[in-house]
Amino acid sequence: MPPWLSTKILYAITIAGFIWKFLFSTLLGIFITFVTAYMALDYFSTIKPLTTSELLNWTIALPAEYKIAVSSSLLTITGFLIAFHTATANWKQQMKAQAKFNIASEIEEFFSESGTLLTDANIFITSIITAINEIQKKGATQDTIFKVQYIMGGLPKFIKTQDRLSALTISSHRIASKHFAFLMGEWGASKSLQLAIESFNSTTDKMWVFVPYIDPNTPNLLQEFVASVNVAECLEFNTAYENNQSYISGVIGGLRGQLLSPIVGFNFTALVTLLGNRKINKEAFSVLHKKRS
Repeated sequence: MPPWLSTKILYAITIAGFIWKFLFSTLLGIFITFVTAYMALDYFSTIKPLTTSELLNWTIALPAEYKIAVSSSLLTITGFLIAFHTATANWKQQMKAQAKFNIASEIEEFFSESGTLLTDANIFITSIITAINEIQKKGATQDTIFKVQYIMGGLPKFIKTQDRLSALTISSHRIASKHFAFLMGEWGASKSLQLAIESFNSTTDKMWVFVPYIDPNTPNLLQEFVASVNVAECLEFNTAYENNQSYISGVIGGLRGQLLSPIVGFNFTALVTLLGNRKINKEAFSVLHKKRS
């Protein structure tokens, strides 16, 4: 089946399913369906439905005992439907709130770990850039030798950080696909998660800076270090981190707020806090605007 046809069929089935669910799974939809079916009897059968005025006159003409029986039956049915609908709605809201909390927690845990690792990697790579700049300016000094030796000591941890970030890059697609169906029902939620993941992946794409291990006691330690490290790659990662990390934090913070706002609520204290953080919010919006422009 051609992709364009599969796409059209998917959207047609989705829209048809949405209409079907509204007409036969909601009180308003069921009411509209039965009223429409009743009014359409004249077109599909020999039965002529009563108009609104005729139905009202027929009801008035009923004996008192019939009116009491019909009224009590309607009240019983209506009360049952309202009670059932209320209980079902409360249960759904509770389950939805729990699902939102779980999703927000999982997303926060993922991006908290990934953000910490990216920051560690950025600190390490920035130290490399700083060391090379100082070596080129000052040459071999105790300070530059110490910095390179310190970098060699932190290299195993940096490699582990790269490996973990690589694994998280794969996991990011699992999180996106796992929660897509639920987040699709929240305005802009799935798009926000997608943008955050894309920014995260674009940063990790630049983290593969090659830093070979050099014995700290090597006589030509500084020369070998400068010759073996590609500073351009370090700067590319540094730029990617600066462009994306604040943006990711802002987008994920907004997404968590959107998911948790029905649970936490918004009160006077929150309003005062929000108004007091105007400068921080302005900076956050500046980062978002800069990234999307």
